[in-house]
Amino acid sequence: MTDNQNYQASVRIIRPTEDIEQAQDKIYSFLMGIIKSWSPEAVLQEFNSLFIQHLGSTSSAAVEGLYEIVVSGEEDIFYTTLKRCCYILINNWKTTKQIKHIHSLVELFKNPSLEKTSLSPISNCLRIWLKKFVNSQDYQEIKLFADKVVSQQKQTPKTLHWSERYSSHIFVAQSVNPKNSLEHREAAKERAKHLRYRFKFDLTMYLARSETDTQSNLSRNPTSVSDEVLRLIKTIVAKREPTTYKKFAKIFTEQTKGLKYKNYKQNLHKYLSIFIDHEELLDTLNLKILSLYEKHNEEVLTDSLIIITCNRLIESLTTENHRQPSPLFLLLISQSNTLTLVTVLLKIVLICKPAYSHLETCIADLIRYYEDFKDEECDSMINFLEMYNIMLAIYGDSTTLL
Repeated sequence: MTDNQNYQASVRIIRPTEDIEQAQDKIYSFLMGIIKSWSPEAVLQEFNSLFIQHLGSTSSAAVEGLYEIVVSGEEDIFYTTLKRCCYILINNWKTTKQIKHIHSLVELFKNPSLEKTSLSPISNCLRIWLKKFVNSQDYQEIKLFADKVVSQQKQTPKTLHWSERYSSHIFVAQSVNPKNSLEHREAAKERAKHLRYRFKFDLTMYLARSETDTQSNLSRNPTSVSDEVLRLIKTIVAKREPTTYKKFAKIFTEQTKGLKYKNYKQNLHKYLSIFIDHEELLDTLNLKILSLYEKHNEEVLTDSLIIITCNRLIESLTTENHRQPSPLFLLLISQSNTLTLVTVLLKIVLICKPAYSHLETCIADLIRYYEDFKDEECDSMINFLEMYNIMLAIYGDSTTLL
């Protein structure tokens, strides 16, 4: 047996689910109480004492709750509890503009005491769980959130990994993940909204100023989007008004109401073909669309059918297994057909707003796949993200889709 298994075996007691939930509530209630009346420094000290140093707490109920979780051996429950506690503090300090304490919270998990052993099986089990938590995706999400908020307040340039420039997609995915706590989802949603609004504002201002400023005093591009890509988008916008896509989406939605599902799919292919000059893509999409949910072909169209149909199309165009890029995605970005891909995705979310969150989740999956690649090794992916963000800001109004 491993050390972790030995520790857990020595303390594990089987407890009913309702007892574990009550144990969690004791901790949540304590934190939500002190966050409103204590100073941030005192709250951090209490959090550190309870979770990191295992020195106890001023709340016997919170200590009892944590003890019950540990002796139950429910490691996943511990991670869920700890993660929610972090977001309880983060949300409050963000609301009250005490941003620096969010960074301090993240730093608590770097305490060298996590490397020590104790005579107490419970303390040893907690330390092992905490070390695993620090190496988990959950902690990285908290750290990413904290880094974004703190860097925004300082407004100082910072060298970022390329994937961090597109963190809004990660936050949207977190905001719709039912496995995350309510506090986590709300924090992620607000962060995504802010980043999207800021991107759209900066993009609008830069495009407007670039029309009037001389070369000598041209405004600095405030986004990570290259001037070459921006010039391309400006050319497209000049040829096609932002309302065009929305107009066709509205017409399609009205004309397909009450149709049988098979007829809806036929019309969907025609709708997606508008402004698209890529025969291979259109043929592939047509085959995909016609094969979807054939057992429902004779049924009258419903909102549920629309959503699952659009979600499947999005997966075909991005990632079908939520781990690797789909063949169609790789084909399009490798052939410099990124704008075509983005246009089709935009048209899908314009006729099915609920599919937007699924699209963002798929994009977040793609970012996670590519994040271990160097910048120069994923130029096509970065180009896709830049094009997608610009097109959605101009044509899709990404700030209202959340």
